[in-house]
Amino acid sequence: MQMKNAGKLNIKLFAMIILMMVAVSLTIVGAAYAAYTHSQNVQRTVASYDEAGELFSSNYLISGTGSDNIRTVTVSSPTISAVAGISICNYAQHNPGRFSDTDIEYSISATLMKRQGETFVTASSSDVGIYKVTLTKGQSSITLTQNNLTSSLPNSTLDGRRAHSDTYTLSFNSDSDNQFTSDLYVLVVAESVSGLIPPITLNGYFHAEVVNEREDIGWTGTISDNKENGRTPNDYAAFNYVIMGVGAGRYRLSWKNEYISLALNSLYDLTGQYTETYVEQGQTVRVVFEDAQASEKYIIFEVDSTSVNRYDLVFVKNAGFPNAATWNDVAHYITLEPYASA
Repeated sequence: MQMKNAGKLNIKLFAMIILMMVAVSLTIVGAAYAAYTHSQNVQRTVASYDEAGELFSSNYLISGTGSDNIRTVTVSSPTISAVAGISICNYAQHNPGRFSDTDIEYSISATLMKRQGETFVTASSSDVGIYKVTLTKGQSSITLTQNNLTSSLPNSTLDGRRAHSDTYTLSFNSDSDNQFTSDLYVLVVAESVSGLIPPITLNGYFHAEVVNEREDIGWTGTISDNKENGRTPNDYAAFNYVIMGVGAGRYRLSWKNEYISLALNSLYDLTGQYTETYVEQGQTVRVVFEDAQASEKYIIFEVDSTSVNRYDLVFVKNAGFPNAATWNDVAHYITLEPYASA
């Protein structure tokens, strides 16, 4: 009897040891996953931990300050309506597999705004004239005019437990001079009403322009990481850098190589190469150049908005990245400028 009881005790003790080992393993795996998701520098676009976890998102609207998110919708002729497609999703952008488990009800509105320097104010009827902007979802639509400066569509619900998105069409109709009014913008705001605690508000400004798409009217590059709530560069292992523009031309992108490096996927997006040099017909061809005097590396690449008008790049921190670096410092570590060969 004692031997049988001892056997039972040994079995129970063995089972307890196995359970403890599994629990420890899960804890370790969980910690590793948390560290990985906080530094997603293996992806083409790096998302902060909070942004990756937002299960109410949009392709063109952001949860930060709307005035930091200005989108220009371009057309080649003033007789063509400028159109933007806006999606509202219940999953983290670039990761439809991470969706909300609950239904999310949300509201969406549009308001005509006038730009005054670096600020925006609600437009007046005289500002608008006969200018019209329409926001449409399926059979429902609202039209902004000089007599209707702001309006909302009926609330919608994103079903939980699966990836779900709604698509809206924002259309600009040109004014009486067949030109889009230069200082008029549309503020689009989507706000969760139920299903999320705390609620999330997404917003963005939209503007229409007529351009000659073969003429390079300018490309710009900006760091797009979330800087709200006191976030600093030290909160990130890498940085998102967005290049956008209209036209065709050649540009020089440079970076302080002591502090940061261009991710290889981003290098490929701009140059078609994954390495800084390659060999062709016995000759070494350089893709990435170095300016030792300026402590910079740089590339020269072609742009043409008729094929691509946006590049989402990633710069990864190097060991020499200053711990005290500010967002202004990081912005000066990267330079985008037109390139004219000598």
